[in-house]
Amino acid sequence: MSNPLTLYDIERGLAEALAARDEAKTPEELAAAELALSVYADEELKKADGYINTIKAMEAAVEYRKAERDRHGLAAKRIQSSADWLKQHALAVMQEWGVRRIEGRTAGTLLVRANGGPQPLIVQDEILPSEYKLVTITLPQSEWNHILGDTSWDIHFRQNGVVADNGEIRRCLDAGGDVPGAHYGERGESLQVK
Repeated sequence: MSNPLTLYDIERGLAEALAARDEAKTPEELAAAELALSVYADEELKKADGYINTIKAMEAAVEYRKAERDRHGLAAKRIQSSADWLKQHALAVMQEWGVRRIEGRTAGTLLVRANGGPQPLIVQDEILPSEYKLVTITLPQSEWNHILGDTSWDIHFRQNGVVADNGEIRRCLDAGGDVPGAHYGERGESLQVK
């Protein structure tokens, strides 16, 4: 059994058969070139079908895997949502009764823990003084260079946004200062399952 022709071999054979047909000087040479063209054209169709079927099968497998990934992702979200609800329910009951720890028989322990990290910062932007706000602007590089080199400039810019300067607000509050429109919130608690 001979090795099947590659697509490269088939295309090269077609080109050679076409050239042979164009250069044929006798009816026998023309007939041989036509036969070669017919064989290579048939092989090209078979090879094309193989390529097409393989590519379609691979693309269908990719779509199937994507759909499965999405389906599993949705299932995971539903399960996580249920677990979060159970944790919130257990936390609420334990907080209501002042219980900080419940030991299971064999499964583990439920613990009420204070949330860590920086204390939550509560900011009311509408009454926050401007010295505690940051402004982001966009301007051409040439105007920025002009600002750096000269203080008498006519500048054109676009304001992109205003946000609270949380770092500066925290520094002031930590130093015992007062920032209108800003204060620390409660850290809160969460349920840890061990």
